[in-house]
Amino acid sequence: MGRIITNLEQALADLELLESDHDVIGELLRGSALDLDEAADAWQRSDETVRKECEKAAAKKRWIGFKFKGRWIIGEKRLLNWIEQVDGLPARLAAESRLRKRAMQKAHRNQARCSPLQE
Repeated sequence: MGRIITNLEQALADLELLESDHDVIGELLRGSALDLDEAADAWQRSDETVRKECEKAAAKKRWIGFKFKGRWIIGEKRLLNWIEQVDGLPARLAAESRLRKRAMQKAHRNQARCSPLQE
């Protein structure tokens, strides 16, 4: 029985690795990867708290982001899942709302930059 559990745990770890290979790249391409400040704003926590949570999650092999050149890049979906796990569904829904608002503001700024000048 212990051997079966060990094999299942290994299969789950392998699956999470495969999943992470695809979702982080996808989030980067979609523009939904977050830096510490953006994640902290969404979660209403300090950037130091978010950094510690990233490290805590990594220690548990439950990656919510990765460190690149000393900076954390955080997956939006993974952050939301972590928020729900730590603080519950209401906190996740509030964070989703803040992220939607951020995305709309970003789109509005991009649209304003690309609009033709009116005379």
